[in-house]
Amino acid sequence: MSNGFDSNGLSSGIVLDQTLTIVLEPNIIGTGAMVSSGSKLQPSWSLSSLFGRKVGGRCVLSKSSNVYVQLEQNFVSELKKAGKENEGSHHEIDTSGNFLGDSSFEMSVPPDRQIREVERLDAGSSSILYQFSVENYSDSKPSDLGFRWKLPLVWSCQQAPLSVSRYLMGSGNERGSIAISLKTPRIKISDSSAGESWLRVDIFQVVPWYVKVYCHTLKVFIGEEVQSVSNTVEKIRVLPSEDKVSPGVTELTFRLPCAVRSAALTLEFDKGFCTSMSILQMLIRGLTSPQL
Repeated sequence: MSNGFDSNGLSSGIVLDQTLTIVLEPNIIGTGAMVSSGSKLQPSWSLSSLFGRKVGGRCVLSKSSNVYVQLEQNFVSELKKAGKENEGSHHEIDTSGNFLGDSSFEMSVPPDRQIREVERLDAGSSSILYQFSVENYSDSKPSDLGFRWKLPLVWSCQQAPLSVSRYLMGSGNERGSIAISLKTPRIKISDSSAGESWLRVDIFQVVPWYVKVYCHTLKVFIGEEVQSVSNTVEKIRVLPSEDKVSPGVTELTFRLPCAVRSAALTLEFDKGFCTSMSILQMLIRGLTSPQL
């Protein structure tokens, strides 16, 4: 966090820098003990093993700071199955609904709050979200939340409701099109409710400053039919680009019927002239051309 001033130096403000770190395969970086289950390894983890640091208290700019741990739907379902299979044994699993006394795993710190997902018709179990407050911790007494496996458990991650891909249509630098394709691989809804159900989709599109997007050319395809933008798009916000300064940003929200398996959006654009001085230059790699 640092102080910032405008170009004229007349007004001041605060610049807040935020960093997002995502660990996709924690077993690669060596997060501690693992439980072997067939060909898969389930790593035990802690905040310090994943991110290389502990939590030293809440953010000074926020009223509260929390750490959340989610037991996703398929994982909860497998816990319930394991509980039924091990009833009466010394490996009996807690089936009361919170799984805090479960014999297959344990957490180093008890949660301050438990949030359960609303039951869905297409799901046998609901996901559980544990909330851990860090207000009582400090740099001298940091928090290092940990998750340790005691028994192997295999489950498959829940499939995303949408798969999205973006590609360019046309050739040359004149009136090409940006196409965003959306597919729904997980739909399994009864015919009686599918026609009345909608999925709200938010799209955040960032393009370089030298690409001029024409938002009035927006087209929405539901299935293979062109739909009216006013009937499908609920909200749209456009932040124009500034030459050699900032990229353009387009945010829009539209409704996708659950009975439809695919949808697409297209936007026409023109490419501007980009000089060599606008391209990142490195001694080892040479010129790095920016991409769309």
